[in-house]
Parts: sequence; C-alpha cells; structure tokens
Amino acid sequence: MRSIWQAIDLWQALAGLGLFLFAMLLLERALDDLSGARLSRYLRRWTQTRLGAIGTGALVTAVLQSSSLVGVMTLALVGAGVLPLVNGIGVVLGANLGTTATGWLVTLAGFKLDLDRAALPLLAFGSLGYFVLRSWPQPAALLRLAIALGLLLFALGLMKAAIAPPPGAMAAALTGRAHVLWYFAGGVVLTAVIQSSSAMMMVMLSLLAAGIVDLTAAAAVVIGANLGTTSTVMLGAAGGSADRRRVAWAHLGYNLVVDIIALVIALPVLPKVVHLLGIGDPLWALVGFHSAINLFGLLLFYPLLGAYTALLARRVRDRHRALALYLDPNALALADTALASLERETERLFWLSAARFTRPFHLAAPAGGEALPASRVGYQQIKDLEQELIAYASRLQSLPLLPEQAMKINHDLALARNAVLAVKVLRDVAHNLAALEESGEEHHLALFAAYREAIEMLAGAVRAVRDTAGGGRAQLYRETVEKLNAFHDRMHRMIVENPRPAGRSELSLSSLLNLNREVWLGAVSLWRALGQLCFTPAEFMALDRAPAAPGGRSA
Repeated sequence: MRSIWQAIDLWQALAGLGLFLFAMLLLERALDDLSGARLSRYLRRWTQTRLGAIGTGALVTAVLQSSSLVGVMTLALVGAGVLPLVNGIGVVLGANLGTTATGWLVTLAGFKLDLDRAALPLLAFGSLGYFVLRSWPQPAALLRLAIALGLLLFALGLMKAAIAPPPGAMAAALTGRAHVLWYFAGGVVLTAVIQSSSAMMMVMLSLLAAGIVDLTAAAAVVIGANLGTTSTVMLGAAGGSADRRRVAWAHLGYNLVVDIIALVIALPVLPKVVHLLGIGDPLWALVGFHSAINLFGLLLFYPLLGAYTALLARRVRDRHRALALYLDPNALALADTALASLERETERLFWLSAARFTRPFHLAAPAGGEALPASRVGYQQIKDLEQELIAYASRLQSLPLLPEQAMKINHDLALARNAVLAVKVLRDVAHNLAALEESGEEHHLALFAAYREAIEMLAGAVRAVRDTAGGGRAQLYRETVEKLNAFHDRMHRMIVENPRPAGRSELSLSSLLNLNREVWLGAVSLWRALGQLCFTPAEFMALDRAPAAPGGRSA
C-alpha cells in the first residue's frame, strides 16, 4: 500500500480535484448566466414527447457538461407543472447518457493533448479580459466561461502529473487486492460526497492511465459513480412537491436497476469483450463501457416509461399539508420558470375557490385542473394559499423582470384576490343562506331556489368559457356579466316587493337585502377571477366592465 501512495503526489492530486470541482461550478454558473432563461424555454419546447425529452436530456447535458444543471432545471419545470412528469423523468434519464460525454472529452483532451498549451491561453485571455469587462454582463459571462474551461484543463493537467507511478509501482497496484463491490461502494460514496460523476470519471481515468488500478476495478467505481450522482437530484427534490420527488426517485431507481445489471452481468465479461473487440487502450474501454451501460439502460426503460411513471405516481404521494403544489422555490432561479409556477398555482386557487363557492348551494364544482373535493376545502385554507402566492410573488418580483412579466404577476395576484373575495363574502352570509333553506316558508324557499339556479348558471358559464376559444369566449363572458346584473335586480325586487315578517334576524328585510348584495358580489368576483384566468392582462382590461349593483356598490 505504501508503494501506491508513493505513486501519488497527494497534495497535487487533491489540488487538481478541488480545482476541477470549482471549475465545474464556475462553468455551470457561467452557462446559467448566458443561457439560463433560454435553456428553460428550450427544455419546455423540446420535451413535449418522451423521445424528445430523452434526447434533449442527453444532448443538453453533453453540451453543458453538467447533469446537475439539467437535473435541477428539470425539477423546477416539473415542480412548476410546466413539464409533464413522464417527460421530466425522460429528461433526467437522458442526462445519464449525456454525462458520459465527459469521459470521452477527458480521454481525448486530457490524455492526448498538452494541457498547459491549451489551458494557459484560456486563463490568460479570460482573466485579463474579465478584469477589463467585468461590468458588462454578457462579455463577463463569456470570459468566465473561458476561465472555467481553462481551469478544467489545468486541473486535468495537475491530476495527470500527480498520478505518475515510479518504477515497480505496478506490483503494488490495487488490482486483486479488493473485491469489486468495494470499488463499487467507493464510487457511490465518493461521488455522493463530491457531487460530480465527471470528477470521479476523471480520477479513474488518471488512475487507469497510470496503472494504479485495472480496467475491472475502474469500471466498478464508474458503475458506483452512476448511482452516487443521483444524490444531486435527490437533494434538489428534498422537501419539494410529489412530482419533484417522483422525478428524483425515478432517477435513483433507474440507476439502481441498470447498475445492478452492469455489476452482475456486464462487469465479469468486460475483459473478454474488450479482448474480442481488439481494444488496446484501457481508457477507451472504460469510457465505452460507461456509455454502453447507460445506452442499454435507456433502451431497457424507454418502452416501460409510461408504466414506470404510473408506478411512481401511485407509490410517491404528496406528504405536504400545505395546499400549494407548484410554488417551487428552486424555480425562482429563473423568472420564466417561477412565473409559470405562480400562474399554475393561481389557476389552481381559482378552481379551489370555485369548488368552495358552489358548496352552500349543493352544486357540483365546476372543476378544472386539480381542485380538491369541495368537502376538503375551507375558506382558511384558501386564504392561506393566497398568502403563499403573495409571498412567492414578492420573491419573484425581486428578480430582474421584463415589463410584461411584472404585469403578469400583478394580473395573477388580482385573480387570486378576486377568487378569495368570492369565497369570503359567501362565508360571511352562509348563516343567512342556511336560514333561507331551513325556513320552511314558501317565499324563503323560493329565494333560495332562485339563488341556487343563478349559481348553477354561473357554474355552467364557467365551464363554457373555459372550453370556448376565440371571439366566442369574449362574447360569452360579456353576456354572463349582463345576466349577473339582471339577477341582482330581479332578486332585489323579489325581496322588496314581498316583505315577510320573520322571527329570525337572519331573515329580516335588511338581512335579505345584504344577502342579495353579497351573493351578487361573490358571483361577480368569481367571474372576474375567471376572466383574469382565461384572458391576457390587456384582453381583460378591455373586457372588464363589472356591473354596479343598485346602491352604488361595485366589485
């Protein structure tokens, strides 16, 4: 064992590894600055099919050299409800194949080129240029990218030079001294700690090139690194929504199955396959093996992706009591993705409010989206969800935003206020509605039936507007506003022209007039919220002609 340590300049090796990890972080941030928002939009556009999701995950990871960036971005998109769960799983599985590109690049550049000749110009140009242009965002990001690439190459050079065995070191090599399971376990643990399968691949290629380990041992470590790298996505999903955790568990389960197959079946026959194929360079053999097992995993899982997703949907449940499903904190890294989170959760708040609004009238909720059953939704829950939306929007508004993005945030918050107001005003007169229904007096029962009929009309109109496109939607919206105004006037006449003495204060004339105003206000507020949901801010401003009730009270 002493001979092995003599083969390694420990401090130089650790410096190379640390510099490599730092350079990877710098590279990821530079790429995020240059293309973060565009990358989010491209992921949304290119991942509409399962095959497209897998291909996009592989390609983007190969280009960016960061499965962590792609994985975290995918978690944010799935958490925001922008990317379907099955496609999100496809992206992270494709990223597994894309990350094998690191091994090929290291093999080609790190061991075939003079690294100093490539690294020093990048470092010189990047660092000096950054000093001059650091106040210009785009050029500064490009120069940081050059610095990161230079540091990557320089780190590879340090590692390569640090692991140079003296004569006779092969006799003390690790080959045969430990079972392959130890190498596998070491790959899992070390990769989980350093959060980079690319760094682990670089280390093993360096050890393999120096003769410190043989091909079988290096391959076992790489298999372990495949599993260890899932820790990044698992950590990113911790405490998140059910769909985020499903993506993380999908990644872990996929790698676990593929790695067991590779460890039990592929690894024992690897030397024979290399010999039959005539591969003389062990470095090529290692990166080829890494790519082959990940490609095999994709071919194995692709036909099962739908069933795999359904299994995860059944097994991984939402364990959070909070109503918010889409307000993903990680999405706040990009304004576009965070705005999509806010929009999706606001839509959900509307349908929860609509379900609660129809409940006192014993009507089916005009369900759309993922509204919970009305029996499980109370005003306080809806109010709490509004507060979560406001807090999230406040954090979103601290990001650099375009004018239209800022307008959309205010539009969504106004939608939430109207939806919550609809539930609140109806809650405030719930005792009056109950008194009408329980009265037994014909006039009071007729009033309740009229209210129920009007709210049933409103629920039907909500569904109709949701399902209508084009100019017909705006026309239907205006017509329903007129019906709500006429409804208020009709109910007002029924109450005033047929006053009945009441033994209960809830059924006095003043109480019934107040009930009429509040039911009207709740219906108009819910209808305005629907308009804000279905129309753009500019379209809604043109349409918003809220009727004013007699007496001057308006929504």
